Amino acid sequence: MIVASFISQASPVSAQDPSQSDAGSLVVEPLGQEVFREGYVTIRWSGVDAPGGYRVTDEDGRLVYAGRQPQFFVSGLSDGQHAFQVTAVDQEGRVVAKSDQPVSVRVEHWPLAYAFWAFGTGLTVVVVFVAVIVWGHRTTMTPATGTRMGGDAS
Repeated sequence: MIVASFISQASPVSAQDPSQSDAGSLVVEPLGQEVFREGYVTIRWSGVDAPGGYRVTDEDGRLVYAGRQPQFFVSGLSDGQHAFQVTAVDQEGRVVAKSDQPVSVRVEHWPLAYAFWAFGTGLTVVVVFVAVIVWGHRTTMTPATGTRMGGDAS
């Protein structure tokens, strides 16, 4: 049994591209909803521990992440579909696993009308809050001396 194990480990390995079908598979999924409204997304993956780390490339083949954590955060995405391919590598940089399919995320930012509505609502809250503070400050002042009521004038 030990001899068979040793022979299988010591036997020569055929020279083939490690990124082909012998590579393992990573399970990749975006965190959150199906449509991302804010233009950012976190992608996590599992299935393979990679001693050399992980690499994420975008749909144009650009490297957008290289690191040891099994997750990736990207922001500043424009409206539309975005695809990311995840690859696990060993310490020499050889591919040990990759995602079967690129993970695809759809970004649809909030409509501009919604943004103006949210801004208007926030502005109204701030104006009312400041008005209440000013009104409360003025009602606690004595008209003759300009000092606060109930306080010591010293």
